[in-house]
Amino acid sequence: MKISVISDVHVHPTRGNGEVILKAFCENKDVINSDYVIFLGDIFDLLVFNFDEYIDIYKNSIESINELSEKGPKVFFVEGNHDFSFYKFFNKYFNHLNIRYEKEGLELRDSNKVISFLHGDSVEVENTSYKIYRKIIRSSFLKSFYDGLVSFNFVWDIGERLLEKSFQRHLKYNKAQYKDKTREKFRSSARQFFKNSSSDILVCGHSHVKDLYRFNQKLYLNNGFAQSEKTFLFIDNLEPEFINLKLD
Repeated sequence: MKISVISDVHVHPTRGNGEVILKAFCENKDVINSDYVIFLGDIFDLLVFNFDEYIDIYKNSIESINELSEKGPKVFFVEGNHDFSFYKFFNKYFNHLNIRYEKEGLELRDSNKVISFLHGDSVEVENTSYKIYRKIIRSSFLKSFYDGLVSFNFVWDIGERLLEKSFQRHLKYNKAQYKDKTREKFRSSARQFFKNSSSDILVCGHSHVKDLYRFNQKLYLNNGFAQSEKTFLFIDNLEPEFINLKLD
């Protein structure tokens, strides 16, 4: 079984090179020839709730994903913490007959081994305040409020303010000493996850820190921040590899 995975591309209309990274991923021959392709959250820097205006902002990237889905692999889109609760939008603009939308991640089985794919924010340890925020922001009540009573411009403006703060945090945390602390925190999260799971392999995003960590016959994988790494994760018969993307 061949599986291609990317997360944390953070496509944005004016910031970064996420659109270029995503296009290169969708056109990569190893990705096209995979059995499964998994978009593991935070593909878009802000795509929350069901506003039609997103189609104009992300038209090229949505087309790239749709074109990939028509070339053969089974495609999954897993919610992140920057792109979530947009199921109606997904059904309207994505090729939903060939792409499956996953709220909480998924599991695949290969050679009696179970692989879990999670964005990563749901398993992160030592972040209680974020877990409370995550539960509130994804609640059905708040989703109904935004879908029915709030304008797209209001949501986008709030999101942009939060994203700017997030961008500044990542500039700080991109330094080596912070990366080492984040890497160890997510390894600890992985160890905790395996205590309560029958999975053999855990694949995450969210941390923005690339990692391949083996322990006690378990394996934790993370492709890191795609715009920085310019790689994607390729798993062939349970053997992981980070493959460089060719950018125009």
